[in-house]
Amino acid sequence: MKTISEILMQPLGIGLRLAAMLLMIGSLCVLLLTVSQRRGALPILLCAIHALFDLCLLTLLLDGAYRIDYLLEYAGYTRAYPPVVLWTMGLPYAAVAAAEGTSFLLLLLHVYRILRFARNHPTVQSVKQTVDLLPTAICISDESGLILLSNLKMNEYLRALTGSIYSGADALWQAITERGARQGEQYLLRLEDGTTLLAGRTELTMDGQTRVQITCEDVTEQYRKTAEMNEKNERLKELQLRLKRYRQEQAELVVRQELLAARTTVHDQLGSVLLMGKYHLEHPERTDPKTLRLLLEQLNVSLRSETEAQEQDVDAALQTAAGFGVEVSITGTPPRDRALRLLLGQAIAECAVNTVKHAHGSRLQVVIHEDSFEITNDGMPPEGEIVPSGGLQSLRLAAANAGCRMELESAPRFRLIIL
Repeated sequence: MKTISEILMQPLGIGLRLAAMLLMIGSLCVLLLTVSQRRGALPILLCAIHALFDLCLLTLLLDGAYRIDYLLEYAGYTRAYPPVVLWTMGLPYAAVAAAEGTSFLLLLLHVYRILRFARNHPTVQSVKQTVDLLPTAICISDESGLILLSNLKMNEYLRALTGSIYSGADALWQAITERGARQGEQYLLRLEDGTTLLAGRTELTMDGQTRVQITCEDVTEQYRKTAEMNEKNERLKELQLRLKRYRQEQAELVVRQELLAARTTVHDQLGSVLLMGKYHLEHPERTDPKTLRLLLEQLNVSLRSETEAQEQDVDAALQTAAGFGVEVSITGTPPRDRALRLLLGQAIAECAVNTVKHAHGSRLQVVIHEDSFEITNDGMPPEGEIVPSGGLQSLRLAAANAGCRMELESAPRFRLIIL
């Protein structure tokens, strides 16, 4: 196998020298990185030995390649090499290549350890980069207010609050307390662009020294949602007050309706008794004294108790109508539902009173359909449109409470329809 001296000036020898130069540069860079990471004396010593080995190898190869005697052989000049250079030049070139390969593998190992140490041991620069990426603005200063660490967010807020990023921590906190609203130990403030911040101040002890930390958190979205919630709560309170007033007014309305119904019932019974009394005076032979006495007793009970009179169904209404000379003819079957039967009885009694009182008639015709009924009389038709009042108004309210609707017709004759 050829020696290094034989191939040193050939392309293979040039490649060995170039590789040795690159290895030396790489080992020096690894040594500088190891020193900057402060990993301890042993890793630094190993990297230094590696760099020294590469430097010596490169020096020997370069010194062996310094063949000035080739240039000056005609002048009779020859160079005397040191023994170590002569010994190296006599080595097989494969040995030098193996040494360079081993150095390259060691260099890769050093690089791997540097990268692993960098991942597990953050540097000052990595800490600063991490703090700059935080969404929360952070400012750390000493007791005099000199800012030691401030991330990008805090620089932005510092410029917005004080006008300059070079202001001290004291000026920053003074601006926060003056413009913000106190929220316990923190301050809530809004910037000119609408951003809402929640700022706080705490004291930290590091290495026996006191540090002041100021944080500003962007709570714009939370503040907006809180404002919307407060607005909804105010509207809810207003709605509750309106519902309360409505319940009170509804209760009063029910009482007034019950009083109106009671007074209307008393009015109707009183009218029935007066009509029956008039009919009794005019036709004493046709009047039933028992029916007249029954109506008088019911009227007395209503007047004494001032309550609604007893409800009457179809049979009682027919008996009342017959008491003051009104004949009632019914076509169809009365409804089985008690509420509808009471409504039909009330309608018959009211129409019977109005037949005698207003129409001067003596007959009622009641036609009952499947889901409605209508009442007509043989008296004089109304002179104009009928406006419900008194008993008819009470009858309309009763129909509405029963889930029905009352309609009135005045031409060509009186007609009451409940459906």
